[in-house]
Amino acid sequence: VLQHEGDAQILTAFVVQQEEVRADVQLARVLHVEPRAGLDVADFLVFLVVTFPFDVLVRRALAGLQGGPVRVEFADARFAWHRGIALTGVSVHSDAAPAPLLEAESVALRPLFGQLVRGNPWAVQAHIELYGGTAEVRAHLADGRIAGEIDVDAVSLGRYRPLATMLE
Repeated sequence: VLQHEGDAQILTAFVVQQEEVRADVQLARVLHVEPRAGLDVADFLVFLVVTFPFDVLVRRALAGLQGGPVRVEFADARFAWHRGIALTGVSVHSDAAPAPLLEAESVALRPLFGQLVRGNPWAVQAHIELYGGTAEVRAHLADGRIAGEIDVDAVSLGRYRPLATMLE
């Protein structure tokens, strides 16, 4: 029971202050993030990338691109971190030729970041291991045409079966 008018003011101020403290505590609970939560998110992203079915993704992308007389086949596809997507056992076949037109032990594809920043998402860089050597390919789509450059190092043309059959 309140006996003085001043007691009512003190009680009102106490209730208001208590409500503000309660609101601050609730806001702190909402904003509080467990330190472990950041690690959980990082773990999720790593496991998502590591277990993602890149093989299926690449096969579907190639199925959408293929429709002509040439088809691309590969044994395996995986994420190769800084190298992009790595394909192994790659071969290019033609319906007209019994032997593969091109065979590569591995192909690593990634976007060309310089072109990507300039707004061209159709630019790729490929590192190809074929016929005992390597080839670096940088290509982009410009004005409806494919433009680019190829650097070839130590490729043994004698191991290229279609060329060897033509030279015999």
